Amino acid sequence: MKNAEKNDMHSKVAVLDNTQIDAEYSQWIAELAMRYRSSQIKASIKVNDEMLRFYWSVGEDIEKRQFENQYGSHFYENVSKDLRKALRLSRGMSETTIRYAYYFYCLYSQLLANRQQGAEEFGTTNLQQDAEDFQLSKFTVKAVL
Repeated sequence: MKNAEKNDMHSKVAVLDNTQIDAEYSQWIAELAMRYRSSQIKASIKVNDEMLRFYWSVGEDIEKRQFENQYGSHFYENVSKDLRKALRLSRGMSETTIRYAYYFYCLYSQLLANRQQGAEEFGTTNLQQDAEDFQLSKFTVKAVL
């Protein structure tokens, strides 16, 4: 083979190898991007979960300690100012945010208190027997009417 033909073959192989590397590299970049977005979403979910727990605890504290009644109409405004000062925040922890944390707790704590009891919370109760008793009492009521 002549030198020109050898160089031509090597350049074609190099181009083919480079194309293969570029495709593999591009696929890897796409995979990294997907993993990064997935991690961002997971982190956001964890942050949101923690913030909901925090706001729940703020509302619970206000409700249980009756701070709203004790400190009067400027209570939320004062809490907002004091929290911003303590946390050295220029923004956030607004009066509205704290008021909504209280509303959030009041609304959902009542729903949790009134929710139906889960099967696992019945303890050692025989659920099959309860179902049979219910059917019998239903039948008895119909027979009496």
